[in-house]
Amino acid sequence: NSSQDLSLDYKQEFSRYSRINLRNSFRHEYEPSNFEDAFGRNTGRYSYYRNRLNVSYARDISKQLSLGARFTNELDEVSRDDLRDSSLNGLGLDASYYLNSENTLMLSYDISRRAFDPGTDALTNALALGWKRYLTNQLYFDVKGGVDFINSYDDLDYTSSSVKASITNNFDE
Repeated sequence: NSSQDLSLDYKQEFSRYSRINLRNSFRHEYEPSNFEDAFGRNTGRYSYYRNRLNVSYARDISKQLSLGARFTNELDEVSRDDLRDSSLNGLGLDASYYLNSENTLMLSYDISRRAFDPGTDALTNALALGWKRYLTNQLYFDVKGGVDFINSYDDLDYTSSSVKASITNNFDE
């Protein structure tokens, strides 16, 4: 068996205030492992192609305000007829407002659409508000809470809340 992996990372600062980040990851495998294989339920041999593209742009409007935009595209294609190909496209916007050197407020909005071929699709709108607090020059925590509005594959509407919290320590520059 053979597989192919190809990744591309590109970062560019256009100025002190403007930057772009591009990441693309491609993978082709002839015999992927899945969760069922761990229990001896081999689902047969098949190949798949997976591509992930992420593009983000950030612009510092002032010393206190930064705005960003992002685009995501994911493609999954499988060779088996009983599995469906899928795609995901997403757009996002975010804003960060630096209250002072220790505190940052964050706001984000994302819209994404997952589609199956053949099949149905789902649309998600996500809105979140966050706060980042530096405890030292390298140690900070952040918390983000939000709500997702989901139009699901069965044409029903759902609302889901989310909360994310993390503590991060940057060991060096």
